[in-house]
Amino acid sequence: MANIRDKLQADIHPDYRVDIESLIRSTGLSVTDEGMILLEDVADLPPQALLDIMSRLIGAMEYIESRRALITSLVKQKAADLNSLEATKRLEYLEKREFARGSKTDSELVVSKDPQVVALKKKIATYEAFGQYLKAMYELLSMAHYTAKTALNTATNRGTMGYEG
Repeated sequence: MANIRDKLQADIHPDYRVDIESLIRSTGLSVTDEGMILLEDVADLPPQALLDIMSRLIGAMEYIESRRALITSLVKQKAADLNSLEATKRLEYLEKREFARGSKTDSELVVSKDPQVVALKKKIATYEAFGQYLKAMYELLSMAHYTAKTALNTATNRGTMGYEG
């Protein structure tokens, strides 16, 4: 899994990359070598530590969501660029072939095989996949937040925050 994640990150422009493992570690949680969040010790943490983790998780979730919004807008921009490029290539093909001899189907086939078009389609697919990856990471952090919140509620109900209950 780490290889797929690393490959995906490598294909993303450095300005848009997200170091998920560092982000998760910054919340106070641990990450395995495979990139999994360790939640085993959360239940044993004192309430103040749980509150701190919950706060940091919210910040991490907001950061990931802002990155995902950026990626989504970038995908839309690249899709518009693709439409423009395809139209330009189609027009170039039809001008070269004289419209009577080249059909629209022929031009679409040629355009779909154009190296620039193929590269742009690959880039769009990569960024869409990265957006889905960020969405999954957001959901994972959301689950970690829920786990910390549940542990805090449990600690509170046990009276560990100074309440007798």
